[in-house]
Amino acid sequence: MRIRWRGLELPNRVVCDRTGLTDTYGKFSAEPFERGFGVTVGNSLRRITLRAWWSKTRASNPAPSASIGTSGA
Repeated sequence: MRIRWRGLELPNRVVCDRTGLTDTYGKFSAEPFERGFGVTVGNSLRRITLRAWWSKTRASNPAPSASIGTSGA
């Protein structure tokens, strides 16, 4: 069944490949997308995932604080 919203075709199924599923890895597929939208959605998911990973690593390893603009004298 095709799902349309404002003239755009939306994915009608999202599937998780459970064969390689771990705590740190998962493979999902969603289809169908309008022509060109797969790349757009893929880039958005990549950016969200990298930002979440970066935020988590920064929280567990904060940079040492430094005094900026102060002199020792």
